[in-house]
Amino acid sequence: MPLHIARVKLQRRPDDGLRIRHNPRRRAVLVLVPFCALTDSRHRGLHEAAQLRLSIEAFAAVAACRRLAAGADPDRLREALRRFDAATRGHSLVALAEADVALHGEILRYARVPGLPEAWQAVFRHLESFHRSTLEFAWPDVASLYKLHEQLVGALCSGSEPAVLRATEAHAEAVWYRGLASQRGQSASRWAVASALRYLNVHYDEPLTLEFVARRVCGISPSLLGQLLRARCRRSFTDTLMEIRLERAAQLLAAGRNSVHAIAQAVGYADPSRFCELFKRRYRVTPGRYCTRLRVAKVQTNLPEP
Repeated sequence: MPLHIARVKLQRRPDDGLRIRHNPRRRAVLVLVPFCALTDSRHRGLHEAAQLRLSIEAFAAVAACRRLAAGADPDRLREALRRFDAATRGHSLVALAEADVALHGEILRYARVPGLPEAWQAVFRHLESFHRSTLEFAWPDVASLYKLHEQLVGALCSGSEPAVLRATEAHAEAVWYRGLASQRGQSASRWAVASALRYLNVHYDEPLTLEFVARRVCGISPSLLGQLLRARCRRSFTDTLMEIRLERAAQLLAAGRNSVHAIAQAVGYADPSRFCELFKRRYRVTPGRYCTRLRVAKVQTNLPEP
């Protein structure tokens, strides 16, 4: 079945987030990009180029995932990730930017879609200076950048399209927040919330606290960050982190490759019982029952028409 990319849409969301949706019947990747500060008359071309880059990368990631699931050797992709890791450890902005481009180029080569690498290069040339400036501005913790790409490569090598889409979404969110970070003309409160959400979306599997994220990531007091999250996201810090973790858990359950215990650990819950309790409260069904329903739905979808 052919791969499609749906028309890119602009959408403002209350949490300032990006969403990439997968339609399993049409094998479509839907990229929903928020209407951000870059859409003024001075930056509209840059914003449109950034949207196009994200669409191309989502398309390439799914195509590459299918090739890897069919037996393609992932060694070149893993080697590109190792070089990326070395660049982050060296703390060289130039090396980091080059390693980032090289890794995405490798994914494009794995996709084997004629003309796609050339299209990506043409778009990226327009974004190159923006790419470097936002890397410098928004990534004091280069480990966060490496972790995003490690998750993407891991998802690609797993052969799971839902996992790839989740990893691509996380990368798209990071691009959005880097762009947001470079817009220092925005209010300090919006910048703080954006920084916190970016960090939570990358480090959700770690034992995070409001104190740590407020002080170390946002540079503000815990009480202020808590107030800002409630005002802008309508959730407390704890509820925001829990929502991110449970959404990721649902993605992993849909992939069907890990046990409930392993998934609980992967999303930051040391106690599987607590994880099951929170998951049932959120989705009104246990993780095991959630998997069963997905399997039944998949079988019914694949049944031949009478």
